[in-house]
Amino acid sequence: MDAQHAVESQGLADEVLARLEGWCKRFPAMGGLRLESMALACAAACPRAPAEDVLELAIFCMVLFGIDDLGDRALCEVTDEEIDQELRHLAALAHRGGEAPGELAGPAGQVRRALAELCARLAAGRPERPAYRLFARCFEEMLDGMREEVGISRAFAERGELPGWDAYLEIGTRSVGIPPVGGVMLVLERPHAAALGADVDALLNAAARCIRFANDLRSFAREALELKPNSVTLLMRNGGATEAQARAEISARCEAEWAALPRLAEALPAELRPWAADFVRYTGFIKRWYAVAELHEAAPALHDDHGVQKGRSS
Repeated sequence: MDAQHAVESQGLADEVLARLEGWCKRFPAMGGLRLESMALACAAACPRAPAEDVLELAIFCMVLFGIDDLGDRALCEVTDEEIDQELRHLAALAHRGGEAPGELAGPAGQVRRALAELCARLAAGRPERPAYRLFARCFEEMLDGMREEVGISRAFAERGELPGWDAYLEIGTRSVGIPPVGGVMLVLERPHAAALGADVDALLNAAARCIRFANDLRSFAREALELKPNSVTLLMRNGGATEAQARAEISARCEAEWAALPRLAEALPAELRPWAADFVRYTGFIKRWYAVAELHEAAPALHDDHGVQKGRSS
């Protein structure tokens, strides 16, 4: 990224953040410091996209955080059964193209209505389009992963039971939320491709594994206190590794997945490569953020792969 590119990205981030703050006045349950991090991440990923498209992407990211907070019971008190029911409802809502969100009071109602409005704009009356179908599938798979994580966390907290490595990684790849973000980006790219095949899924899943590992490295200490399974925990408890050894192993896996992304992007049809480049940039931004902070924390000083600093110009 050259200096001009960085300036364009920063100006776009400031514009998107101002509009995102306006959106948040309608949906205050999804506010906080994440507004800034998502405005920065989405502008860094798509620095020459229309501001309206970048705003839509940032709104979806904020909705994802709202859903995550719902599952963590940070928005309101809910039972496991209520979480399960609401996540199923959100998946069905996305597949319908956002229509008929139904009535639900409180913060959970804000999440549902924000998602309904966004999906209606993304589908534009055509939820059967290939890019939108891919988004809705990835979104449902993410919600399924989150539902499964509720049971896994319960088993760990109450009985000390941990899942196997393969099961944890498969669920965590779905639940981390990166594939549906890529799906939204693809919808906004408006591709002409009639079909989106396994090569697209390969890129989405490798990026998801990369961010799952980056997330686990950053959140290990907090999640250990919260009695939530984590890949670092699994290597320590099931594999007999020390914390330092486990962290080194997860870091190596994260870097290996990151290194694979350019090759997977280049393997896509030419029409999809601009989208893939944006998606890889988004993944890289989130990966760098997790290296220094969690996404709800204040914006750190970030640099892209060429040493250009990114952050607010305040």
